[in-house]
Amino acid sequence: MAQCRGILMPSSTCRFSLFSAARASRAPRALALLALSLWARTAVAQGLEWPQPAGPATEALALRASVGWSANLIPAFRAAQRDRSSLALSAVWTPQPLLSLWATGAALQETAPTGQRWRGLDALRLGTRVRPIRQPQAPLDVSVAWRATLPVGFDAGALGTDETDIAFVGEVGRAFGPLRFDGTAGLAILGNPLRFANQDDVPLVRLSAQWDPDWLSTRLSVGGQVHTPRNPDRLDASLSVETPCPLLAGARASAGLSPAAPDWSVHAWFGWAWSCQPSSGD
Repeated sequence: MAQCRGILMPSSTCRFSLFSAARASRAPRALALLALSLWARTAVAQGLEWPQPAGPATEALALRASVGWSANLIPAFRAAQRDRSSLALSAVWTPQPLLSLWATGAALQETAPTGQRWRGLDALRLGTRVRPIRQPQAPLDVSVAWRATLPVGFDAGALGTDETDIAFVGEVGRAFGPLRFDGTAGLAILGNPLRFANQDDVPLVRLSAQWDPDWLSTRLSVGGQVHTPRNPDRLDASLSVETPCPLLAGARASAGLSPAAPDWSVHAWFGWAWSCQPSSGD
């Protein structure tokens, strides 16, 4: 097995070698733990929604392109409101049922109430989810997820924190036929762009209910970032729908529940998935 000596940024060659060796060993749990450790060194994220629900994955690979608009959001560590439009691409890969990996990149435009505009690339977001319990008789589905936001280039318009932000959560859920309930709690570590070598540890919470009939998935969720001495609450309620695998067409509408959250936001996406499986299991 290849030895990775880099601490923060292991090479892609080393990453490929590690994945290949773990897969060859036919030890799914070892692969999951190895991937989590590897991605944790480069990984994790800002944002209140993972790009994939916490339950069992229903596809091996999914690609999505999305557009979005948020009104009157207040970025972390800032005080002034902005409107934000976005164009994003995301990929979710589930090489085996215990493990999912994803990456998201976006282009943003933000507009201040004065009319001033900023355009640029959003940070690159990478993430991992591991599902350590895969027994059909288990009363609950349990998973842990880890995300990283990596700055891309020079953020002259302060479109993000311009720092490497990290978040990790634990997730617990249970399905009752096509109806599923999930609870998420964790912590986001956000770098402060206004003060050198300073950060804010922000609690994350979210509750969601998902209805998965054969023709359309509907998800209602409430949660977000809990207030800290440096950042206020950013809580929202959202409703999303998506057509089932393989054609992934969907939309999400959100309403802010606290002053620092966007007053409202809408997102729509279109994508395709491969190796579809029933939502009742993977």
